[in-house]
Amino acid sequence: MAAKRLCYCLCIICFVIFFCNCNPLSQQSSPHAPNQFSDPVLITIYNYQDQRNTSQLIPFFHHKNPAYRYASALAFGSIQDTNAILPLTGLLSDTSADVRFAATYSLGQTRHPTAEKHLINAFKKEKFSDVKHHILEALGKCGSPDGLNFITQLNYLISDTFEITGQAWGIYRFALRQMVNTAGSEKMASFLGYFKTAEDLRFVASAYFARASFLQFDSFYDAFQKSEQNDSNGFVRMNIATALSRCKNPEKEKILAYILRNDADYRVLVNTIRGLERCPYEIGKKIIYEKLFHGNPNVQAVASTYFRNNGSAEDALLYLATCNRNISVFAKGNLYAASLKFAPDSATTDSINKIIIARYHTSSSNYEKAFLLSALSEFIPNHAFIANECFNSKNAPVIKSYGMDALIAIRANKNFSNSLSKEDQNQFAEYFRKAIISGDVALAALAAGVLRDELYDYRKKFSETTFIKNAQSSLKLPRDIETYNELQQTIDFLEGKKVVKQNPAVFNHPINWDFVKTIPSDQTVTLITNKGNIKIRLMVNEAPGSVANFLELVENNFYKRSPIHPDSLGNEISGTIFHRVVPNFVVQAGCPRGDGWGGSEQTIRSEFFPAHYSEGFLGMASAGKDTEGSQWFITHSPTTHLDGNYTIFGKVIEGMEVVNTLEIGDVVVKFFW
Repeated sequence: MAAKRLCYCLCIICFVIFFCNCNPLSQQSSPHAPNQFSDPVLITIYNYQDQRNTSQLIPFFHHKNPAYRYASALAFGSIQDTNAILPLTGLLSDTSADVRFAATYSLGQTRHPTAEKHLINAFKKEKFSDVKHHILEALGKCGSPDGLNFITQLNYLISDTFEITGQAWGIYRFALRQMVNTAGSEKMASFLGYFKTAEDLRFVASAYFARASFLQFDSFYDAFQKSEQNDSNGFVRMNIATALSRCKNPEKEKILAYILRNDADYRVLVNTIRGLERCPYEIGKKIIYEKLFHGNPNVQAVASTYFRNNGSAEDALLYLATCNRNISVFAKGNLYAASLKFAPDSATTDSINKIIIARYHTSSSNYEKAFLLSALSEFIPNHAFIANECFNSKNAPVIKSYGMDALIAIRANKNFSNSLSKEDQNQFAEYFRKAIISGDVALAALAAGVLRDELYDYRKKFSETTFIKNAQSSLKLPRDIETYNELQQTIDFLEGKKVVKQNPAVFNHPINWDFVKTIPSDQTVTLITNKGNIKIRLMVNEAPGSVANFLELVENNFYKRSPIHPDSLGNEISGTIFHRVVPNFVVQAGCPRGDGWGGSEQTIRSEFFPAHYSEGFLGMASAGKDTEGSQWFITHSPTTHLDGNYTIFGKVIEGMEVVNTLEIGDVVVKFFW
């Protein structure tokens, strides 16, 4: 029975990219079914996991109950302690296939090369195809070039579903670590050809070519072209659009333009527009301009970004005029920026600049103001105006942080030295010093990053670091951990020390098990946003600490503490703000400041389990392992490079169409659960 349960769970991973239940002995959830934590032994094991207590967990490897061996082995997927490698290898020969699988996953999560030989030996002895699948993926996380050669030399029929897909995942994981070989790339290209079968296999192969930007792509051009024309899976096509754009074959330009005209999947359009940035402006400008009026704001966003990055002087006034059309506020910000950046002469520049500043003063939206400050950074003399808004104590945090980003962009402008007097150039060092002592965590962190940029040679100017240390001492941990780290790295840099990112001990929120026990295994939460409702199934069995923390914050009205402001539609509203939207990647919320630099007063531990980030997954944002707090994100599409690095704790089951329309400044006005 254990083997059948494992096969069922792993089928779900392979074909839906979603591991429904990581406890092999738990049953399929029924409505309002209790979670697995009525078992006090499992609570003990998960507590040791949460405490990162290796010595107390390892004895469970020898427990007579395979469920406890499984849970204790899987715990090290989160702990990632290399001291557990040898004990875990002993479980590779466990009588339970479930336990062998858990040990395999956790060995891969250590990402340590000493696990490689043990995984290869286990693979040679393993009888179950589904366990072999995960041994191959684990090898991709920790193996050497020898391990890559071992994987790529394996030959399977397409009917060997588990093993051939595991081979693809292993090759993909190696590529994420900048390790590829010719045999692996050729296999992945061949996998693209199974247009009517093996959907998961095709997706992994396409993700390989989308992520491994350092490959020589032209030898696979024909395979990409056939895949783009024949594959019915939009996630495959979006990845292949990215791969095609990296080919040198000039015919790619016609294919990308064809995709942009004919593909209905917004994610494919987003990747294609980004890909056209590698082509001459004349190739893409007309059709990309049409996409500024696409019904999906993600497409509008990347289309406007294209013109900001690649525009021309002859079209500068067109960009400006388009700002009067019915497009998103973010897109307008980019087009204002493009019009200013590519203005053909000084008179036009001055005129456009005045229009943008006037719009800034009349806007009632903090987010529109933020986007306009970003646009103003395209004209270097605007630095004084931007600095005034950045340091204005009355302005919202998002205006301040975007203002600091704008000042940093001006400092990085290649025309900086030629556009400003020495006095004005020196003023930027004062801006950055003022930001660090401002007491604003975003300004301090952003400025700290600039001070350790080798290009600016600020070591002489800031050889005395007391002001940075004083700013650091005023921070509140764990809430301000990201700023703390930025300041510490800058102190080390300015003092000539080796710059190493270190997290001080900040964990302060153990799992509330009394609360966890009250959460059904099929618990859902509905996010009522200004754009519509999103229903999410929470994964309490797999990530109890993250689910409990999230629901506690909801119950305590933490996510209602943002100030009232106009949303992207102009409605005054309060609630947790979607402060970050990366088209065809994620929407992110949970920051009380509304700019991504805020969080709760507590942190929880990372909880990793065998799942692949797919469309609509709910994950915890972090500043590094074990620093999660209040911020969370939802994925637009599969983002499998996040697997095992960011906690998954839920999955959208209704309202994905709403997720796909969210913009920066949109709001969750209420949580219902």
